[in-house]
Amino acid sequence: MACSPRPDGGVAIIASNGGSPTHPTWYHNLKAHPRATVETDTETFVAEAAELDDAARADLWPELVAEAPTAGTYEARTARRIPVFFLNRVP
Repeated sequence: MACSPRPDGGVAIIASNGGSPTHPTWYHNLKAHPRATVETDTETFVAEAAELDDAARADLWPELVAEAPTAGTYEARTARRIPVFFLNRVP
């Protein structure tokens, strides 16, 4: 899963599913149950997931593709808009 740590301590994640025409299964799980435990190489924390709206996604997408160019490749493979979530840390 492509993820991008953000300056405020949250994490952006991309539901690319390798450019498949359908969202990954975890997308539906996260929509139904947005509270999740996030594990990175260096830490574990609880977060609340929020799917970015069109404007927020459009602002962040170029930066995410610059960090992970395969995201752009996956976007080119599919007609669907690849969702982006922001995982906000729960205090």
